[in-house]
Amino acid sequence: MKKLILSFFCAFIAFSSFGQTCTPDTSYKKPGIFPPGATNWDSVAVMPNATVGMMYDEVAQMVSPSDTIIDTLGAQISATIDSIWLTDFVGLPNSITATCNTPDCFMVGGDNACIRFLGTPTANEVGNHIIGVKAFGYVSTPIGQIGDTIVFLMSIEVQPTQSVDENILSQSVKITPNPINSIGQFTFEVPDVKDYTFEIIDLTGKRVFSENGTTQRGSNSIQINRNQLSEGLYFYSIHWNGLSHKGRLMFID
Repeated sequence: MKKLILSFFCAFIAFSSFGQTCTPDTSYKKPGIFPPGATNWDSVAVMPNATVGMMYDEVAQMVSPSDTIIDTLGAQISATIDSIWLTDFVGLPNSITATCNTPDCFMVGGDNACIRFLGTPTANEVGNHIIGVKAFGYVSTPIGQIGDTIVFLMSIEVQPTQSVDENILSQSVKITPNPINSIGQFTFEVPDVKDYTFEIIDLTGKRVFSENGTTQRGSNSIQINRNQLSEGLYFYSIHWNGLSHKGRLMFID
């Protein structure tokens, strides 16, 4: 029964408060959760970093799945997803609220939806926030309607207050797409011509990619070629003029 809702239901959680809403992007067709800049679904919903004292306003797009396969009584059964909603989340910074485009974050199977994270982090919230979330759903099967809850993890990292240059760097960083299948683009903006180092680190701490260069004023781009790197979670860092910014990216098959 615990496999009632597929893992991509994790997309639908950390988000059950009222307030200002967002607008679903109906160009997304595949089920899943899509943080800003993502074009493929990632089983871990990693939102952009937040910064102390700065307004955090980010929207994740969602597509609710319309069907699934459940395990019950030792058999696999096809099921139609009737509805799901978000019921609880633990660990979201107190200064950040999460609001869906529908009341109570309720949606039916196949719906496009979105979640807006809004707030201004405080100094005592610095760190990586692991958020445990719950989604409840009903599915229709040949043996009747079944309801169940699943818990998943997501994260938002709150960074300390930054200088003007640090803020420009961190707020401009984008990886497209993320997750990356074969080739992606890492883009960032800086106000001056200086040397930079870009690195990708695996979960063991091993550096698997490194590039050195010199920036131009304004927008800069680095091509990320997956080559033979395994599927999974990696960390990246960009170092420029004594400043640095770190984050996460995914490679998928």
